[in-house]
Amino acid sequence: MKKFSFFPALVSISLLLGGCSLSGQKAGLEISSYPQAKVFLDDEDLGTTPFKKTDIKPGELTLRLVPQDPSLTEWSRKLILNRGTTTIVSYEFSAVLDKDSSQLLYFEKSSKKDEASLIITSRPDGASISIDGQMKGITPLPLENLPEQDTQIMLSFPGYQTEEILARPIKSFRLVAEVKLAHDDLPASDLSGQDSASASATTTSEQIEILDTPTGWLRVRSGPATTASETAKIDPGDIFPFLGEENDWYQIELEDGSKGWISGRYAKKITPTPTE
Repeated sequence: MKKFSFFPALVSISLLLGGCSLSGQKAGLEISSYPQAKVFLDDEDLGTTPFKKTDIKPGELTLRLVPQDPSLTEWSRKLILNRGTTTIVSYEFSAVLDKDSSQLLYFEKSSKKDEASLIITSRPDGASISIDGQMKGITPLPLENLPEQDTQIMLSFPGYQTEEILARPIKSFRLVAEVKLAHDDLPASDLSGQDSASASATTTSEQIEILDTPTGWLRVRSGPATTASETAKIDPGDIFPFLGEENDWYQIELEDGSKGWISGRYAKKITPTPTE
């Protein structure tokens, strides 16, 4: 049996049109990254992520993200910012080849003024797409005549980490979602032949118990920082396998096999009693 470990990254986006928060003659840009990075637009230093600006001159520009961690490689690409809309960029750096991931979302003007549409592309091609929990096909995938409502988009591909996006299509525009999937943390392998010593080590490894929180639940994030995207919510009293820690953040494995980070402030390590 093949087993894959997925790492969902949830990006909740609010794409704004002219007449709302943006001047109809300007464009907006929102950028998040993990870890934090410096933002350059056409080589102009505009600060660090998370970044948000709503008064950019529309047109083509070059975005460059330079991670503050010198061991990581910078990322750049050309963007076309459209008047009256906000473009969303999310990037997760990795020191390992092909384990970085990205999401780029933007609006294009459509000739169909009474319809909202969506097109999803991915790297690699052929990722499975589900919309609000229903399978719709594989990338590249165009979808027409969508309702103007919050829409959950999930992309998955064997051996790659799952990406999840929450977006709202808008009439008269086509929402474009360009997604790069990251290679999974663990290679696809048949675990049916796992020996008893390995199984015993898994059984006796440390675990994490979730403590009481002021909200009654705890956020799971895609990285060890409050700026990382939220991927799930878990409850006090739940227990999860412990995978690692960084700066008072614990990495855990959720029931669906995905991985995430939680604040160590609301969790404690426990060691289960070995079973015979």
